[in-house]
Amino acid sequence: MGLDLSRSGDHLGLRVAYRGSEFFGSQHQPLRKSVQSTLEKAFLQITRQKIRLSSLSRTDAGVHAYDAIFFWRNAFQSWTALEGIDFYRLWGSLNAVLPSGIQIRQLGRLSRHFSPKDDVLWKEYRYNIWNCRRAHPLLEGQVWWIYEPLNPATLQEQLSMMEGTHDFSSFSKSSAKAVKEAGRSAIRSLYVAKLKVHREPAFAEARRFELVFRADGFLHHMVRNMVGTLVDHERRGLRDMKKVLSAKNRALAGYRAPPEGLVLFRTQLKKSVFQGLYPKKLQWFAESTKRGGAQANP
Repeated sequence: MGLDLSRSGDHLGLRVAYRGSEFFGSQHQPLRKSVQSTLEKAFLQITRQKIRLSSLSRTDAGVHAYDAIFFWRNAFQSWTALEGIDFYRLWGSLNAVLPSGIQIRQLGRLSRHFSPKDDVLWKEYRYNIWNCRRAHPLLEGQVWWIYEPLNPATLQEQLSMMEGTHDFSSFSKSSAKAVKEAGRSAIRSLYVAKLKVHREPAFAEARRFELVFRADGFLHHMVRNMVGTLVDHERRGLRDMKKVLSAKNRALAGYRAPPEGLVLFRTQLKKSVFQGLYPKKLQWFAESTKRGGAQANP
């Protein structure tokens, strides 16, 4: 694939999926396996380039991702070999050496003018709860298993109270005072806060609750603290989520939900900021799938 040298300052972007239980978080951890260090080791093995990746989101140990974006800053300028590289082979080679639990979904060209503040339209996190007296062996490590029945109607009612632009200090990692002392704003716009209910054929009495949160940004532990508070209120019969939100005080919210139910589901960028480096064969596959040319397995 040829290279437009007038854009040589662009970044090489990676859309990555990973199983959070395999890593001690997404960012570097001293003497511990992280998503970032694992990707950098793969690049070193395949390209002989020792690089440092940046990311658009931070996830804690145990939190999963379908669409985490990492990028190699100014890659097309710092590594001239990218001018004539076969990105299909690079993509395949990187995935071949990556360990179980992580794969690069797509390589792409991220504009050198990219701004995380201006070009990330929203992020979507989803939290999964398995609500049943019996465990689901195939969902272990991917859901929060809650034995007692939860009421979907009251969960959705409480979720709806959090939509809109608010100060989410009550759901931050620390108190509102600590957030302000650090010079950070706790104001976020939560565009979507809704509940999806899924049935499982093998467990007729069970339900999997998928809580969807879409916002312009999230505070550290914000989603897990919101979910933990929702479940705590449901167990105690409380319906005062608005009161907790307006208090701007972490001490008034509930406990933090465990990490294994949380997944970074999607990162939405402005159009044309990320240009996928698909080879022709993958373009053909994507187009044939849209036309119905690819048949799903029964």
